[in-house]
Amino acid sequence: MRPDGRDWNQIRPLSCEQTLLRQADGSVRLKNGDTTVIASVSGPRQAKQHQELVDRAAVQVIVKPKSGIPGGAEREMERTLRLAFEYVIITTLHPRTLIQIVIQIITDDGALLSTCFNACTIALSDCGVPLRSLLCSVTCALTADGQYLLDPTLEEEKSNVCIIHGAFVRGDPTEISYLRTFGNIQESQLDHATFVTMKATECVFAFIDTVAQKRLGALAPKPT
Repeated sequence: MRPDGRDWNQIRPLSCEQTLLRQADGSVRLKNGDTTVIASVSGPRQAKQHQELVDRAAVQVIVKPKSGIPGGAEREMERTLRLAFEYVIITTLHPRTLIQIVIQIITDDGALLSTCFNACTIALSDCGVPLRSLLCSVTCALTADGQYLLDPTLEEEKSNVCIIHGAFVRGDPTEISYLRTFGNIQESQLDHATFVTMKATECVFAFIDTVAQKRLGALAPKPT
């Protein structure tokens, strides 16, 4: 049993609030346990000349830390998220435009990158950007005695030997959009961590489905 009462394979409660930023085309505040981020999407809109791509939309990701100015960690997250979402967004439908994703970190209590992945997916869906498929992510920690902990808190991340971030495309269990480890891990352990992380995304996809259904219900015309 973990300090917060969860079993090793349980993720923390997810909750969100959509369409909270009027100046954005889509937005969400996503809370994963005590980790909270706000993601907003603007576009497709006219791109500046230096951003323009003749055959597709350009995707820009901006990550803002909870305080101070962005550093190397935020730049790496921007690159990771941009490469992943350039694949799932059908960018060829909107050439010479820009799709901008902005993520504001509010609190970080572990699994921050996965929370950002999932917030981006919900915000993109909120504004109706066409996607090839949904993308979601779960983080896993590996303890010194070889145990796995899904969706670790910040304290669990700091006290374990390896952190595994996985992002997966819905509908194809063989398609890994992103997989990265921080720390020491054997190949057999990585294979198992990938499997349990991928299985855990089923809960996240179910949450995203519920969010989408509530959003559609809110947009449906009320009976007269």
